[in-house]
Amino acid sequence: MSRLSVSFEKMINSVFSPQSNERVLVVTDEPVSSFYDSVDWVNRRSVAFEWYQQIQNIGKKKGFFVDFITFDAVDEHNKLIDAKILNKLAEFNIIIALTEFSITSSLAYLIKRHSGRIRCASLPQADIFRFPGIYYMSYDWVSVYAHRLKSVLTDAIGADILFTTGDLLFIDLRNRIGGADDGLCPEAGHLINLPSGEGFCAPYEGVDDERDIFGVSKTHGILPIFFQDRIIKAEVVENAIVGFTGASDEVKKLKSVFSVHKNRKNIAELGIGCNSQVKVTGNPFIDEKAGVHIAYGMSRHLGGKIDCDLHYDLVFAKGCEVEVECLKLLFAEGSFMDVVLNGDVQYDMLQ
Repeated sequence: MSRLSVSFEKMINSVFSPQSNERVLVVTDEPVSSFYDSVDWVNRRSVAFEWYQQIQNIGKKKGFFVDFITFDAVDEHNKLIDAKILNKLAEFNIIIALTEFSITSSLAYLIKRHSGRIRCASLPQADIFRFPGIYYMSYDWVSVYAHRLKSVLTDAIGADILFTTGDLLFIDLRNRIGGADDGLCPEAGHLINLPSGEGFCAPYEGVDDERDIFGVSKTHGILPIFFQDRIIKAEVVENAIVGFTGASDEVKKLKSVFSVHKNRKNIAELGIGCNSQVKVTGNPFIDEKAGVHIAYGMSRHLGGKIDCDLHYDLVFAKGCEVEVECLKLLFAEGSFMDVVLNGDVQYDMLQ
C-alpha cells in the first residue's frame, strides 16, 4: 500500500473531503465460518485494514477520528444487515465499506434515516490488488457523464433495449427520478460505489396509488439471464418476471432463486455505466460501470416503490456473455437518444 500512499491520500481528500472533528469508519465483513472464506476475501479484509491505517494517518494530520470494525457477513448481496451493526454505523459521519457481500442498500437505508450527517462509499468485492487504477482515478469526466445520464433518465418515459441474443425489452421510466453515482462523496446524504460511474433509474412499477393515476407499468419483453453457463430467458410483464424458458434443470434452479421472496421478480433498476476506464473483468461490481445493467428485487433505495430481501444486478456491458447491443431512451415529445450503439456507450452524447 505504501507505493499508493500519495494517490490514496489524494483520492480520500478529493472523494470524501473529510473535515476536522468528523468520525470516519472503515468496515468489512467476515465469513461466519472458515468454510466460506476465500483468498480474495482474505485479501479484501487485509486491504480494508490497510485503508484504515492509511486513513488514520491522514486523520492525524487533518484532525478527524478513524475507527475500524468487522461484522458477520450476510449471505446475499444487498440484504439488510443487523440492526445493531446499523446503529453502530450511525455513530460516524463517513462510512467506507469494503465487503464481500454488498451492503449498499443498508447504507442507503442508513442515510435516509440520518441524511443530515452521514455519507457512505460501498466497495463490494473490491479488487484493488488487480485493478488499483480504477479505485484511485480522477472522477472529473465520469461525474459529468453520470449527471448527464441522471438528467436524461429522469426526462425519459421509457427505454427500448436490444440484446445480442436478439431479445427485446422495454422498460417504463415514467414517474421516476434518475440518480448518479459520480465518484464524489463530500457532503452528508451522499452514497457512492467505488469504482464509480453510472446513471440509474428505478422503473415505474405501477403499485399503490400510482396505478390509479398512471395505470399499470408498461415494462415488458424478454430479459436474457446468463445462469450457470446457460442463457435463460425471463418473460417480463408489467415490470415483473412471470416465467422462464431454457434448459429445464437451470430453469428449475433459477425459479428457486426467485421464489425466496415474491418481490425478487420485480425489475428494480436500469443502470448505465459510464466509466470509460473500466473494462469487463468478471466481477459484476466492477463490470456494471462499463455499460448497461438491469437489477431485480428491491428498488425503494433507488426511488422505486418495492421492498425485497435483496437487490441484484445483471450486467450486460460489452464483453459480458450477453450484451446490450442498443439502448434507446424515449421522450414524451417523440424524440429519442441512442445511449448504447453496437454495445458501446455513446460518450459523445453525454457531454
